[in-house]
Amino acid sequence: MTAHESSSTLPLAPEFDRPATQAQLAGLAMVATDVGDNSFIIGKTGRLVPPRDPEALTTVLEAMILLGSEGRRELGEWARQRVVENFSLENVVKEYESFCMNCVAAQMARSSTRNPG
Repeated sequence: MTAHESSSTLPLAPEFDRPATQAQLAGLAMVATDVGDNSFIIGKTGRLVPPRDPEALTTVLEAMILLGSEGRRELGEWARQRVVENFSLENVVKEYESFCMNCVAAQMARSSTRNPG
């Protein structure tokens, strides 16, 4: 595997990780530590390893090499599609609007139950 091939390895912080989504959006197959939201962000489009486990990291990196360029490219395409479908600004806004509307509807239902009338 050469440096310009489609893969990315990041030691990720336990939070929503923009660099991970940016790497996926660029079509890179991901290898990341299983911390924070990484399992949610990466899903099955990359490989996760436990934190502070160099043996697991070695195993996963070897597996990524054995996938070959075509296999890594395919994972990268799936990763890009996952980000576009799940984390685009348009989709995040729709999800947020839906969440807010559900909260308002639930509050109105509670209010009408307490104050019939």
